[in-house]
Amino acid sequence: PQLLKMLELNGCIVTIDAMGTQKEIAETIRSKGADYVLPVKDNHPNLRKDIELYFSTEKAQCDYAKTVEKSHGRYEKRECWLTEDIDWMEDSEKWCGLSGIGMIRSTIHKIDAEATEPTVHYVLFSKSGMTAAELLEVKRRHWAIENSLHWVLDVQFGEDNMRMRVKNAAENMNILRHMTMNLLKAETSYKGSINLKRKKCLLSPGYLLKVFSS
Repeated sequence: PQLLKMLELNGCIVTIDAMGTQKEIAETIRSKGADYVLPVKDNHPNLRKDIELYFSTEKAQCDYAKTVEKSHGRYEKRECWLTEDIDWMEDSEKWCGLSGIGMIRSTIHKIDAEATEPTVHYVLFSKSGMTAAELLEVKRRHWAIENSLHWVLDVQFGEDNMRMRVKNAAENMNILRHMTMNLLKAETSYKGSINLKRKKCLLSPGYLLKVFSS
């Protein structure tokens, strides 16, 4: 909430992980002249069950959109159902500016393999008149940030396996990893991946200096 109050958000759509799905945060976002798309997970079990039940029976009445993308040897199909019919929702008026709810179902099909079980996400949104296609695009941008940032930190920097617990060690190393990743991304003369750039820094002091000066 403190960070939201510091940002200029007028006209923006704010997306947050499930820990940010709170009535106070929704109110803060709206007070800044922005809209929100907030995921509903097990931190709101009753609300999630109600939304899940609604879409299990009323999908045919909802706005619908679909995208299909191919990358890294797999197809990913995303489908979205959206409605502004929320009069039935208990305490809907307590979510500041709430306009509707949405459901996104994502199915990944790897080439020469069976399709995985669909992953389903439920959301609350405040923007009046939002379409299913627009909601899909908003969530795609949110996931793109997670994939480009968190995946690199988790997989290539091994952040999830770190076991530093003394004082501020974990926070300090997180800051250093972010700085390192930003420096490597800013250096564009070599077109290799982040991992290959790290190895090149290890083998070439000249390239390491180029990264630091980027």
